[in-house]
Amino acid sequence: MAQSPHDSKAVDIIYDGINIPFPDNEFDIIFCTEVMEHVPNPEHFLSEINRVLQSGGVLIMTTPFMVQLHEEPYDFYRYTKYGIQHLLNKSGFEVKNIVAFGDAIGVLIGIQIQLFLKIWSAIANFTKIKIIYSEWNPFIFFGVVLPQWMYLLYLKIPLPRSIRKYLSGTPRGYGYYSVKK
Repeated sequence: MAQSPHDSKAVDIIYDGINIPFPDNEFDIIFCTEVMEHVPNPEHFLSEINRVLQSGGVLIMTTPFMVQLHEEPYDFYRYTKYGIQHLLNKSGFEVKNIVAFGDAIGVLIGIQIQLFLKIWSAIANFTKIKIIYSEWNPFIFFGVVLPQWMYLLYLKIPLPRSIRKYLSGTPRGYGYYSVKK
């Protein structure tokens, strides 16, 4: 879309927010990742995906849940797995599988990393020393990479199922595998 902060010079086709510029039944698979939160009219968007997807075609989609606002002011929604399942069913899809990404610990680490990066970005902007906000700063490594490695190790710890289930109720997002009815 025209308001995207991303460079669109190499983009072949741009969706205008109303009509996906392809004919009916054009695709057998559609991959849509981390887009739904930026769509002002999600029901229309999903009906357009349904229109260009062949009967029995597959929609693979991810949506964020517990993440910070981004690409403001074009960050409109956060969806529970039940909300997206409802929208997908209403739009002619059968949801075959929903997978949560991360858990409450992952959400906390993600928030910590975002705050940490914002602090280092502000320091770099204030001091005009750009290398401070780069991979060459060892504090960036310890504050960003190391917590993620530790999270991966934490995921291997055999916690009781009840604790894992409790923590998984606060995921960073969801992945969906759906089929057009």
